[in-house]
Amino acid sequence: VLPPYTQLKGIYPNPFNPTATISYDLAKDEEVSIGIYNLRGQRVRFYATAPTPAGEHSVIWDGTDDSGRACSSGVYMVILRAGYMMDRARAILIK
Repeated sequence: VLPPYTQLKGIYPNPFNPTATISYDLAKDEEVSIGIYNLRGQRVRFYATAPTPAGEHSVIWDGTDDSGRACSSGVYMVILRAGYMMDRARAILIK
């Protein structure tokens, strides 16, 4: 059964250390990207994929930036973009 709509389902555990699972649903095949931003609005991590099939999906964030450096403790915004849809949630990294 396909999800009825596209959404960012959640981040767990939250707060997290050392990893967090970002789960999302796609109602139809979409081009998906996930960006993780600090509170200054700077992108620290970016996950992009080719077209992704409809269904349930997840990505594991290990608390590092795109260069592999550990991110500091704090609040991060996780933004899912799928086609023309955008959804967001907060993730709290505690060290």
